[in-house]
Amino acid sequence: MMEETGQVIKTEGETAIVQIARSSMCEKCNACQLSSSNTMQAEVENSIGAKVGDNVKIVLEPKVLLKAAFVIYVIPLVFFIFGYLFGLGIAFVLNKPGLLEALGIIFGFVFFGVSYMLIKRIDKKVAKTGKFKPVIVEVFRK
Repeated sequence: MMEETGQVIKTEGETAIVQIARSSMCEKCNACQLSSSNTMQAEVENSIGAKVGDNVKIVLEPKVLLKAAFVIYVIPLVFFIFGYLFGLGIAFVLNKPGLLEALGIIFGFVFFGVSYMLIKRIDKKVAKTGKFKPVIVEVFRK
């Protein structure tokens, strides 16, 4: 289970925006190092009624992390391998042995790119459900 603490900076219904200090785990990952800031913001489920300014503990369930990791890492890899094999098949059918590796690599990267377009669509669908949001589980009021 992933746990982080942060401060609520905005609330809207049963959703809150929590500012979180980047942990040492974040520094090792580099997945979202889009800025040099030492903080990041997360949209979380706020079913316990945390208010702006509250310090909170948020939790993301392990199965959610595993599903996200599968989508982000495994799907592109599978698409790349399938694209590579598809390119090899095309070169074989065209009877162009000199293009075997080149077509494999080209189609591998094309399919790899397509996988990220698929992931973007999956992300939009999942975001609407709210099933994969971290949840505020505890409030530390001053």
